[in-house]
Amino acid sequence: MGYNPTNGKAAERAVYRGIQDMKTAIRFVKENANTFRIDTNQVFAMGTSAGSIMSIHAAYFDKSERENIPSSYNKPDLGCLSCSGNTFKHNDQPIAIANLWGAFIDTIFINNENIPIISFHGTKDIIVSPNDKSPFKSPFFKPISGSGVITPRLVNLGIKTQYKKFHDKRHGPWGIMRTNPEFDTIMDQTSVFFFDVLVNHSENTFKVPSFDYKLTNKKLSFQIEILKNDPIKVMIINTLGEYIPINDIQNFKVNSQFEIPINHLPKGKYYLIINNGNQLISKEFSL
Repeated sequence: MGYNPTNGKAAERAVYRGIQDMKTAIRFVKENANTFRIDTNQVFAMGTSAGSIMSIHAAYFDKSERENIPSSYNKPDLGCLSCSGNTFKHNDQPIAIANLWGAFIDTIFINNENIPIISFHGTKDIIVSPNDKSPFKSPFFKPISGSGVITPRLVNLGIKTQYKKFHDKRHGPWGIMRTNPEFDTIMDQTSVFFFDVLVNHSENTFKVPSFDYKLTNKKLSFQIEILKNDPIKVMIINTLGEYIPINDIQNFKVNSQFEIPINHLPKGKYYLIINNGNQLISKEFSL
């Protein structure tokens, strides 16, 4: 925010301030971890358009590369990447990113940062192109690298990544005064991607219980190992978030096998959810 759209240097400074703001926010929530009840080792970032640009730069752009944004030194000097907003001392990089219609200054600056990213982009986006093009097709702005350029760079570096193209779609997933079908795809794929990062992250602080299931045309059977000897509740929801009634399937004790009749359910995607009071564990299944 706060830049002259006909001045490329002003836009660069706005982006740089946005990176500082993102890092400030990460340090802030980590400093107040007890208040927000978060695990400071597990901070993710997700943004759309400008918010995604900030997230990607907070992950992959470091202080040694600041010289490549020389306008950040103009008066007033904006200071280092982590020198704005607060003075809290924390790692202010996210551990993974959901990139929605975002871009990066230049993929040459993505080196050994092992930060996974899942990207979503419309193939006809002219505001923030998925390719190497200037934002808004403006002659005042330098080209930046969109999702279609970031992804192969990450693949070549062996960094976990996924890229979902929305063919013939333009900028932004949410739409204006209407429901946009891309939302479900984004949330479903991001949830799975983030969960996989979470359970495999070197500093994760929890154990995921074993959870296996089998599906036939009449029943869903599953066995689960819950960490504490607490009663559990079993739920099924559909993709609209509606609860599907389950008769006589709740308040079970741990480490048992259960069977749920499903022959009455219409075809579609569902989520089996287990809640033991301390954890929510889910599995997706389709009929």
